[in-house]
Amino acid sequence: MIGALIAMLEGMPALYFLYVGFPLALGAAAVWTVVQLGREIVEVHVRTDAVAVRSVLEAAKPMEPLAWYKLLDVRHDAEHIRITVGYDIYRIERKEWPEVSRLEIRLTEQLRASHSPSDI
Repeated sequence: MIGALIAMLEGMPALYFLYVGFPLALGAAAVWTVVQLGREIVEVHVRTDAVAVRSVLEAAKPMEPLAWYKLLDVRHDAEHIRITVGYDIYRIERKEWPEVSRLEIRLTEQLRASHSPSDI
């Protein structure tokens, strides 16, 4: 669009920029949207021995089974909770989760239970 505007202001034909630039911009926006939806965490499932995390894209397909991994670390901050699940690190923003205190307590309990001395 910027290329078309510059071409029009200079008196050059602008149709080429619209034919090429618009599909490229649309494609880039679509790819960026898919990447962001894959990164946005919307579900955290906790059981006694493992944790499953789902993004927006994964939650859109509810028939797929959950991928359970061991919770390795929970770090608390004023603005977010950072959890390490398997090989992945997730950041949960406190302002985006309505029951963040319950989630935080449950994750901390699960971490303590999974790292108990009886496991050694």
